[in-house]
Amino acid sequence: AEMVVDCINLAGKLEAVVHFGNPFALEPLLHVKRKIFGYNMPGAQECAIDALAQMDYVDMSCIAVTGHSRGGKTALLAGALDERIAVVNPVQTCAGGGGCYRVHMKGIPEGETEEKPSETLADIWSNLGFWFGPQLGDYAKKEEELPFDSHMLKAMVAPRRLLVSEAAGDMWANPLGSYQTSVAAREVWKLHGCPENIQWYWRRGVHSHTYEDLTMLLSVIRNMRTGAPLHENMGRILFEA
Repeated sequence: AEMVVDCINLAGKLEAVVHFGNPFALEPLLHVKRKIFGYNMPGAQECAIDALAQMDYVDMSCIAVTGHSRGGKTALLAGALDERIAVVNPVQTCAGGGGCYRVHMKGIPEGETEEKPSETLADIWSNLGFWFGPQLGDYAKKEEELPFDSHMLKAMVAPRRLLVSEAAGDMWANPLGSYQTSVAAREVWKLHGCPENIQWYWRRGVHSHTYEDLTMLLSVIRNMRTGAPLHENMGRILFEA
């Protein structure tokens, strides 16, 4: 939470916090007078944005959502369904999020010696199938028969801003598959005449939500609000595409 506060302070005054997760995790933010907590509540982001719309100090043209892992899935789905969200930033969403059902990968993470695979539909269905509709499990180990893939979910954000954040050492999150779905989704932004509104950034490291991730998100927000140049590393990938 201290990292979040530091990053927000770089962008300006901390006026309000909307947090979807364990409320005890944001203890350093308890001094902020304007807080909305939505802990495991269906449609929490919609209710929160409804509430923000009633507050005259909130810039409703610059609502941004981000989340990591399961929270990244939540952020991506919220951005796809709620057009009031201007900037969507899913971080390392793994299978069932912004990765690719069809394209898998294996690799040796930096600093390790053993090869590790990316998460598949069969993997997430066996452990967390209750997160999804009941028919999705029918395609476990038969992903090529799916009538869709994750690029379609990403494309639902267009023409608004989408920043896809991944880590090169997080094999489980399938950074290669995420790149493939991002490139495929960009075609929809091209149709809207704004291919620059989908961005991606691959950093070194593993499965975590870092200061670096939030810095890149703030770069996109500043670019949208003030026209400031994007961070020099925006668009970086750490493998041969």
